[in-house]
Amino acid sequence: MSTLTEIPTTPAEDSITPILDGFSAMIQALGGEVDVSDLDSDPVVLWQERYFWYITAFMMVIFPTAIAHFGWNDFKGGFVYGAGARLWITFNSTWLVNSIAHASWAGSQPYSSHTSARNVPLIALFTGGESNHNFHHTFPMDYRNGLYWYELDISRYLIELWSIFGLASNLKAVSPTAIERARRGQKQKQQ
Repeated sequence: MSTLTEIPTTPAEDSITPILDGFSAMIQALGGEVDVSDLDSDPVVLWQERYFWYITAFMMVIFPTAIAHFGWNDFKGGFVYGAGARLWITFNSTWLVNSIAHASWAGSQPYSSHTSARNVPLIALFTGGESNHNFHHTFPMDYRNGLYWYELDISRYLIELWSIFGLASNLKAVSPTAIERARRGQKQKQQ
């Protein structure tokens, strides 16, 4: 069973690859801190990094097409729907979050106004979660997107399920004190 680790409030050293270093630099530029030092020696992460483009092509196009072809003799359906339509829906859902959840007219900013990110609950219906974008940008190192039962966050539920089976461990979560401090600070700014 995994343990829940409260995220420290001091900056952490991180280094694995230029991509992850760039990611960390982006997060730090947004005011957050990310410690990815545990990834430096993770054999699964290193394997995935080495074969990223092969895995991507296989899982995005070849695998869903092959399942339909060998499962029910529908190569064309697997390619059009299993690969093409699925990718179209996934990409557009992602773009929906990154456009609507950053629109000045949409949602609320209960945790921070340092970025344009907003919480837009309606987005959860199209993305299976990901609607608490202001929380995500304020606390990027937290594995959760939704804190409460009424905030749909399928990614959180899956991560918590995987932790029960030992497939996810050392889950990082911001302390309730830090969350409340951010909420109070933002409320004072808005008054």
